[in-house]
Amino acid sequence: MTTEQAALESAGGRVGARLGLGACTGAWTHGKYRFRVGCGSLILFLGIPFGWIPIVFDHHHLKAAEVVGGLLLVAILMAFIPPRMWKRRLFRFEDGLALVDPQQKATTMVRWDDLASLRMRVSDGDEDNVVFCELSDRTGQAISLAGFKTAHSEIAGVAERLLIERLLPALIARYEAGEPVYFGLFTIERRGLSAPGGPSGLRWRTSWPEVSYIDVGPHGHRLTVKDAAGSVYVVKPEGEPNDFLARHLIEHAARQAHVDVTRPA
Repeated sequence: MTTEQAALESAGGRVGARLGLGACTGAWTHGKYRFRVGCGSLILFLGIPFGWIPIVFDHHHLKAAEVVGGLLLVAILMAFIPPRMWKRRLFRFEDGLALVDPQQKATTMVRWDDLASLRMRVSDGDEDNVVFCELSDRTGQAISLAGFKTAHSEIAGVAERLLIERLLPALIARYEAGEPVYFGLFTIERRGLSAPGGPSGLRWRTSWPEVSYIDVGPHGHRLTVKDAAGSVYVVKPEGEPNDFLARHLIEHAARQAHVDVTRPA
């Protein structure tokens, strides 16, 4: 373990004790550049190749050169004088998560017992690549894992297991009672499946006896449905809170309808 990692975990222990979240079981950092660094870099990016233009076309070349030179000097100071960035720290504990951001007055905290939703989005080109992940509790407190890429799979896995245990039984009960279950615009019900995006651009609907098979993509954020007529429908419910539960409800319904479901390896 490096000295930096040891110091990070030590800080996590202090945060956990202060917030009553138990022992620290994971710690990550994410550096963010200050706003002035971005502004200074942009000025330099544009000023170095194009700064000569006002000097050439201004009759008072010396005055224009002083203005451009002064602007570039300010840009250099903005871009390179420390501190150029600040570090956000994410801690996983036995009883929840905490995000420490120097730009925020208070530490953001989500307790596992209060966890209410998980939102994820995956890359269109690589569905194994999670590009957005956010956890929210019952009070609306939310922690985004943006920048903490190595934490996505670990924390999302914990959140999914907790939410499946808490929420899936109620969704199955609604389905069994004949009520439609909605994941955004995607609907799962006893009669079958429906969603926008059919061949005609309108909402498509297929009954369970017509479904040949369903293919589930990574994280459950892409569902490919093929019916007996050979029509193929692709559903992407991602972005809705707890949309990963659609996969598990579909698997339950498909077993009853004797429909094959293929899952990611």
